[in-house]
Amino acid sequence: MGLSGGSFALVVAPPRSRGAAAGRSRAIGIWAATSALGFAAGPPIGGFVLAHLPWGAIFLVNVPIVVVCLLADRILVPESRDPAGGRLGLGGVTLSTAGLTAIVWAIISGPERGWASAPVLGVGTAGVLLLVLFVGWERRCAHPMLDMHFFRDRRFVGAVCGVVLITFGATGALFLLTGPSNPSCTRRSCHALQPGSAHVPAGQVARRR
Repeated sequence: MGLSGGSFALVVAPPRSRGAAAGRSRAIGIWAATSALGFAAGPPIGGFVLAHLPWGAIFLVNVPIVVVCLLADRILVPESRDPAGGRLGLGGVTLSTAGLTAIVWAIISGPERGWASAPVLGVGTAGVLLLVLFVGWERRCAHPMLDMHFFRDRRFVGAVCGVVLITFGATGALFLLTGPSNPSCTRRSCHALQPGSAHVPAGQVARRR
């Protein structure tokens, strides 16, 4: 994901700063390839790390990747700055973070506390209201964190909906391959590398696409 994000910076950089329009195509290719590589290689590597090291070590895997990305960013990505500038939308950040946190907590706590329980319903409703306030805030803010005018573009809305559906599908596959529904993981002898390796075929499909 770090490599994908670094290459995405090349995608959105102005074409004039890269010297040629061909740079954009190359950057998009790098971005797509690293995304597919991460999807295919991430789960098996994570399973291998968890099988031989404490679970906290999974976070340390990102450290060398981040260092490489920072160095590559400094060397390869040209500096660019918006002359008009802009201010950090603290109101939008606060409302979106609080709303999404509340909704995620309600979804996670629903199976344990009960979907009809007062805490789940209350926090979930509060999260939805906060996101509604976020939309209203962003429409009236002089420096919005997310410009709501983008959603007037059908191509943008279609792309966002496609990404949301793909994310839901990938998350569902992750649960089926690594959760209790996977026969190889219902036994106590389940190895951490087994559910990770189950993602390799899906990763190969993503790479071909």
